[in-house]
Amino acid sequence: MNNSNLAVHGIRLMAMLTGVACSCPLLSFIAPSPTVTPTPTKTPKPSFTPTPTETATPAETPTPTATDTPTEIPTPAVTDTPTFTPVPPTPTRRPPTATPTRRPATPTPRPPTATPTPHYEYSLYSPVEYTSDSEMITIEGTIWDIEPPNQLPGVLVKVCIEGEWWCRILRTPKRPRDPALGDGYYNGTLDEGNWWVAVVDADGNELSERVHFETTECSGDNDCQRVTIDFKKNY
Repeated sequence: MNNSNLAVHGIRLMAMLTGVACSCPLLSFIAPSPTVTPTPTKTPKPSFTPTPTETATPAETPTPTATDTPTEIPTPAVTDTPTFTPVPPTPTRRPPTATPTRRPATPTPRPPTATPTPHYEYSLYSPVEYTSDSEMITIEGTIWDIEPPNQLPGVLVKVCIEGEWWCRILRTPKRPRDPALGDGYYNGTLDEGNWWVAVVDADGNELSERVHFETTECSGDNDCQRVTIDFKKNY
């Protein structure tokens, strides 16, 4: 029963008791009968007010029992699972077996590499040299033997301008004109332009590579270009 219903019944009960109390004196004047003394018998009805017993409603609020959830939180116990994972024992590695050191094999000496024979019989002996202390444009040089300072007389040298529309054959003298220059010395006059020179045989076959050079116009009587090109016999 609700508290509101209990209150209503209590009010009604009090009203009844009040009505009875008020009517008792009147009844006593009308007929003072001894049966009118039921008032003591109705006084126990207040014990029917079970309000104290109805206050057991807090017992119906089991909300504190919902606090059992902490006992249901075993999550920390789940974290214990890594402790149950067996850790394999660390294997002990044996030291590597020492590899025996091999002695290097005695190298077999190779035969000396043969020097390839040059393709041409003659080759350029020294870099091309330019000077400008001549009265005209000239080319000169010396044909050296396999073992300098020996020189070779009677060697033909061919000089051509680029395009070969003009060429000239020079020869080292068999009798030196100037003993100081030697019997392998050659020279000749040229004009300005781009040239090449090579050692040739009597048929005009080239016995050396072509050496290219350039001559420029004279700027004065004694300021002309002189080109010096030497060749050496290879075999």
